Order: sequence, then structure tokens, then C-alpha cells
Amino acid sequence: MKITMPSPLTVGDTIVDDHYGDLNALGKAIAEALNQKILGLAEAGCWHIQIDEPLFVRYPEHDLALQKLCNLSEASHSLP
Repeated sequence: MKITMPSPLTVGDTIVDDHYGDLNALGKAIAEALNQKILGLAEAGCWHIQIDEPLFVRYPEHDLALQKLCNLSEASHSLP
């Protein structure tokens, strides 16, 4: 089984933030939520999980590029 999921940047770019008011905090929270979903999928037997990041190329000059990469890494943290 294979599933494709959006990355933290893609999710963050498609929602309205009325809670965090800070891109770093929002990105971290999204990454943590996605990580929980990814771990659940892996535990259920889904070993092919693709995280798509189509928006990363839209903002190459953005000063949070490194943080976004860290959020992507956090989303896949602790995978078997």
C-alpha cells in the first residue's frame, strides 16, 4: 500500500492561521500533526509514504526555507 500526503509547507499555505500568528510555530505544529498521522499509517502496515512538497519551489527566496526543511524532516521523524 502507498499513500501520498502533503508536506507542512503545503498544508500551512492552504489554511488560515487564527491561532499561532507565527510561521515557525504553525509549521512545527503542522509537522507534529502530520508525523502522528504518518506513524499511524506505518504502524497499520503502510510502508510507502510519499510526502509531496509542490509549494517549496514557489518560495525559494523565503527566509524560512531552512525552517521549512526542518518541518519536513520533523514530519517523518521516528519512522521505522
